[in-house]
Amino acid sequence: MSTSKTITIPAEMVGRVRNSLFGELAGAAHDTGQAAERWGREAHPEWFADSLASFDTARALMDHLGWTESNPPVAAQLDVERYGELLLATLRGEVEIDDAALKDIEAGRQTDPAKAAEIPVNARRLREYLASVERELGASS
Repeated sequence: MSTSKTITIPAEMVGRVRNSLFGELAGAAHDTGQAAERWGREAHPEWFADSLASFDTARALMDHLGWTESNPPVAAQLDVERYGELLLATLRGEVEIDDAALKDIEAGRQTDPAKAAEIPVNARRLREYLASVERELGASS
């Protein structure tokens, strides 16, 4: 009997992954909508395959994590084969959001001192976790 490899999302990262999953769901729904608007769609169900598979995987991971935040946050175990690539995509998406927030700080657009102090700390933690996931999954950025 084979056992699946799992990876842990630490409690403090679950909210970040959940946040990014909403974007993944929106993107997959948009792509499905684009296919639905194409002429000849009835004869081409394959146009929907990738976006529906992406939506289904993101929805399943959201179901696994929970759609709402728990208080306190709870760590989650994920099946690497099923969710590894999606986990990497969500973390990389959150890094992009952090990069934009860091630029806002540098440009003086972030005027809340507490947020300006918190953002770099959270960005560093996220990058460290992403690096550990990439090492564990054998992926590269």
